[in-house]
Amino acid sequence: MMLGDLIKAWRQKRDLSVRDAAPQFDVSAATLSRLENGRPIDADTQLKLIVMLFTRPNREQASDEAIDRAINREEAPDDHHRDDVPVVP
Repeated sequence: MMLGDLIKAWRQKRDLSVRDAAPQFDVSAATLSRLENGRPIDADTQLKLIVMLFTRPNREQASDEAIDRAINREEAPDDHHRDDVPVVP
């Protein structure tokens, strides 16, 4: 699960457009769109988004539920799993 997928799940749960959600994370809509589409953004911005997504006290429980659903929907293809590499839960 990539950060962009988690942000997108959070945003979609609230029926927000990228343009509407971006100010809540203090980033531009272009930056949020880049992240959601798997394109690179700078590490400082990624860290800021992680902190805001998971630690802001005003986040609703719905945020956690949306993230859980996004994570549970993802199934890794078998060809990406190697038996000699430990899997961290």
